[in-house]
Amino acid sequence: MYSLRREIVLVNEIGNEQNCKQHKSHLDDNKCFVLDPVFLYSTLDWTKFEDDLDVLNSVYAMLFDEFVIARKRLLCYWPNEDFHDHGFIKLSEYCRASRINIEVGEVNHHLANEDKMLPEFEGLWKSFILFIVESLCEDVKVNEAIEDIGTLKCDSESVWIFSISENDMIHYSYLKSQVALFGFKSESDLSEMICSEDAVLFSSFNELVSSLQSEIDIKKFSANFSNSALEKQYYRAFCQNFQSSNLVQQWISTYSKN
Repeated sequence: MYSLRREIVLVNEIGNEQNCKQHKSHLDDNKCFVLDPVFLYSTLDWTKFEDDLDVLNSVYAMLFDEFVIARKRLLCYWPNEDFHDHGFIKLSEYCRASRINIEVGEVNHHLANEDKMLPEFEGLWKSFILFIVESLCEDVKVNEAIEDIGTLKCDSESVWIFSISENDMIHYSYLKSQVALFGFKSESDLSEMICSEDAVLFSSFNELVSSLQSEIDIKKFSANFSNSALEKQYYRAFCQNFQSSNLVQQWISTYSKN
């Protein structure tokens, strides 16, 4: 299993070995991909991205593998301390629409000159990042499809179970809420909920069921499934664990409603 949420972390320091180590330590995670103008320029001249398609293709191929497929955090340089300019707002909109979490990392308000980007390149770098991130977000939306599987409910809590299809692979996940019923008003509400929660993806439905069993008292919950095949798996698994037919009787009584 692994985290469902993709994440972009913005920092306002130009990369050097010490800065990157500090930021990775702050993230408490070495599984991140650094997108920095200095490091990138040592590999290719990103300043020519508007005129050279090969530059865009090279960068995008790296990011697609590391960010979209491997789900590494993207540690990205953004040349503003307040992070509230028009470019940042656009960046946030792209990410929100694709259920990508965006965070501001540890901000250094006392940067030395060597840790700053030359002013004449700041606008170009932001345009480059906006173009790349917008393309990544579009690919994430195209390659991901969320399907509702079912909802578990009791008086004080509910669990929403769903699947995500991505690159011809299906994974399963769930979100818990301290209310009796989830109320999704729109797809954007759903996106915000998935983005805000640290949901976990499971490779199989049985793995998800095992995780649920360890977190909640399943006997207190009633179930409503929209996927009858997975509903059968759900009740079969818990019947085996509890060595009881009570859950099967509950399934028989509710099956005709689904």
